[in-house]
Amino acid sequence: MPHFRLCIYDPRHLLNLVTGVVGSAILACKWCIVPMQFSTGLVGATTLLFHGTHVIGHGAWANRYLMCIDTSAVIFAAIIHMWYASGYAPMVCAIGYITSFVLWISTFGPLYGLPYNFMLSIIHGIGFILSINAIQAVC
Repeated sequence: MPHFRLCIYDPRHLLNLVTGVVGSAILACKWCIVPMQFSTGLVGATTLLFHGTHVIGHGAWANRYLMCIDTSAVIFAAIIHMWYASGYAPMVCAIGYITSFVLWISTFGPLYGLPYNFMLSIIHGIGFILSINAIQAVC
C-alpha cells in the first residue's frame, strides 16, 4: 500500500506559509465588506501558492514567477483596506504597511538568511493586527 510522505525542502517558508494562510483565513471570515473579504482571500491564496511552492522544493521558480503575484496581491489588499477603512484606521494602516514594507525589503539585505525567516512571519503578524484594527473601525 503506498503512503504519502511530505518532504519539506525549505522549512523557513513553512512558518510563513502557516502564519500567512491561517491569518488570511481568519480575517476573511471577520470582514463584513465583500471587497475586503475578496482581497484578504486573494492574499491567502497567493501566500499558499508562493510559500507552498517554496516548501515543496521549487523556490527558484516561485521567486521568478510567483513573488510578483504575491506582492501585487498584498499591495492590492493594502489599498482596499485603506480605501474602505474609516476614522483613524487608514492612517494607522498606511504607517503599518510602510513599516512592513521596510521590514520585508530588509529580508533581502541585512536580514537575509535568518533561521526560519521569522521576519516574514512577523510581517504577517503586523498585517493581521492592522487588519483587525481596520475591521474594528469598519464592521
